[in-house]
Amino acid sequence: MGLTTPDVKSGYPGPTDPLALTQVQPTVFLDGVELPISYSGLAPGQVGVDQINVQVPFSGLPRGMAIPLTITQGNYQTTVNVRVVD
Repeated sequence: MGLTTPDVKSGYPGPTDPLALTQVQPTVFLDGVELPISYSGLAPGQVGVDQINVQVPFSGLPRGMAIPLTITQGNYQTTVNVRVVD
């Protein structure tokens, strides 16, 4: 997901204190509804793993086996279908 603050050299795990946050904040949409992001950066203790934590509302979203989840950051975008159940 690009550069982080603080900078972490390639091959090193994501730090735990302070966390390595992405410099360019992504946006995340579930079926067209923007989800608030609580964390975007390197996964603490993992090498080469990025992590995005979002909050999913309990209401207002359709339920189903293939709901589109879209992540956009800078000029990159990816969409995957996810399962949304009660």
